[in-house]
Amino acid sequence: MIYLQSLTALALVLGLIGLFYYIAQRLANRTGGGISKRRIKVVERVAVGEKRVLLLVQVGQQQLLLGATSNNISMLSPIDQEELIEELPDAEKSDEELNPGTSFRRLMESFR
Repeated sequence: MIYLQSLTALALVLGLIGLFYYIAQRLANRTGGGISKRRIKVVERVAVGEKRVLLLVQVGQQQLLLGATSNNISMLSPIDQEELIEELPDAEKSDEELNPGTSFRRLMESFR
């Protein structure tokens, strides 16, 4: 009788450990924890109007400028990495010293 209770308790504890492990793995995959297998990353997002945004998206080594509204997503331009680096106002300055959006604004003006 004692062996049966011990085996039941052991099975219950192992089952709970397995359940908690499964839940932890599912939550880690949803929240981006652990090793990320995502190939598409939103580098920057800038609102340009109500329900309108510009997205700088990285797919592998390539960056794309996308325009998105509530009904549509359009590719505006591929971005060359060297071109993006040249457009930065002062690479030595920290982000706090720069006016937010300055580099992105210059980049957008270069497309006009």
